[in-house]
Amino acid sequence: NVIYYVYIMYIVNSCVSTDRPKVAFSAGMNEEIYVGPFNTDTTLIYRTVHTNVGSGYNPNTGIFTAPVKGVYQFSFTTHAGANFSTFVILVHNINHLSMISDWKAMDGSNSAANSAIAHLNVGDQVYVQLYRGTHIWSGLHSSFSGMLLFPL
Repeated sequence: NVIYYVYIMYIVNSCVSTDRPKVAFSAGMNEEIYVGPFNTDTTLIYRTVHTNVGSGYNPNTGIFTAPVKGVYQFSFTTHAGANFSTFVILVHNINHLSMISDWKAMDGSNSAANSAIAHLNVGDQVYVQLYRGTHIWSGLHSSFSGMLLFPL
């Protein structure tokens, strides 16, 4: 179908257009240690930056700040080890987007991932928060990434 082909080519071309803003980041934790538990909800800091196109991710704070208004996709992974609980939340400004939880990983350990798509305005912040009283096992098991799907 010619109309379908033209539509697909339009979508592909718009995705690779050179005049579109480019924003993408990926960060992780290299050190293999337990993080938490803390007495308060705590922003997780992913200090090992693999890519940071558009400079939206701050490895000192663990916070992504949107440099462009648009629709973004975020994903995060975590690992619960030993006999501890984990509860990790993806936060947009103060709103919860998605979460990962595991109540006392008695079978040894568990890894999990989650993602969300959100409309962000310039200056909006997205970060991963460890709920008070829980922990994660860091290292390559824990990561945070995001990218601009399209500007608005």
